[in-house]
Amino acid sequence: MRYSYEQYNQILAEELCPCAFLDLDTFDQNLDFLEKSMEPTGKKVRIGTKSLRVPALIQRALQRPIFNGAFLFHPNEIKYLQEKYHISDYELAYPILTTVEAELCSEAIKRYPQTQIHIIVDSITYLKVLENAATKFGV
Repeated sequence: MRYSYEQYNQILAEELCPCAFLDLDTFDQNLDFLEKSMEPTGKKVRIGTKSLRVPALIQRALQRPIFNGAFLFHPNEIKYLQEKYHISDYELAYPILTTVEAELCSEAIKRYPQTQIHIIVDSITYLKVLENAATKFGV
């Protein structure tokens, strides 16, 4: 069921603000739309955990066969997502800048060798940081 702006105002009239509100029917309709749009391509979609930050909603989306993997804000999310949702495919939204970040990626691959992490690189310097971390962890 779709609600109008006025109906949402009425539903939330007694709530203290700020508050968070999500229409699960609309969320599911968006998942349906994405699933139907992508199905003919045979491609999978990574969940944008850099934007969708609610674990219950991540889980809800991952129940759909179209979703496979996560589009991350930071590599410190990987261990949690590996353990909680058994995700093995990741793309980082931003380049790896530090040894700590690079080592988080290498640790994830060492922990679960089937893990694939796609990293955006905009400098040769960062490739060296990644290479050093991979060597350190033997991945």
